[in-house]
Amino acid sequence: VARVNDEARLYVFSLSELWTVFIVSAPGIYLSYHRIRQQKPGRIAAVPLTLERILANPVSYNSFRDFLVSEFSVENIMFYTLVNTFKSCMCSNSARHVLQQANSIIHDYIKSTGSCQVNVSSSVVRRLQLSYENIRADIAVSQRDLDAPFPPADVTDDIRDRLLALFNEAQKEIYHLLETDAF
Repeated sequence: VARVNDEARLYVFSLSELWTVFIVSAPGIYLSYHRIRQQKPGRIAAVPLTLERILANPVSYNSFRDFLVSEFSVENIMFYTLVNTFKSCMCSNSARHVLQQANSIIHDYIKSTGSCQVNVSSSVVRRLQLSYENIRADIAVSQRDLDAPFPPADVTDDIRDRLLALFNEAQKEIYHLLETDAF
């Protein structure tokens, strides 16, 4: 057993050459686990555990999300994941749907009245809301049919790029929170 930080502990279990490494924050709450092979007798090839690796691995992601639920801060990872989904699915939806998704994220995670409000600075909140309203107005001016596929031919690359970047500052702050406070 090795200490990872003040609250988490690293447990290593060996089954012949295959090792399973568990990072545990409290009894029964596993933050992550990795299976690694022993390179030389008596030595373990450790894989550095980073937030990026946890978010990329479905098993680690689910463990980390469960841990955040127990810590009452699951809204951070939900927001981070939802913004990534928003960015990746933006071009396959209508302009109306894209705007509804963005509005939903702002309403649920950014506004002070949101059901899952995340902790981002007030200056980022103001800039994000203002940027959203400007993008919405620009789309309304450039596109009469909001149900047409997005981005429509007459919507400039500038609007598409602004929509893709809409949540970047907030997402950066949340990633930093996840990395420093929860991980």
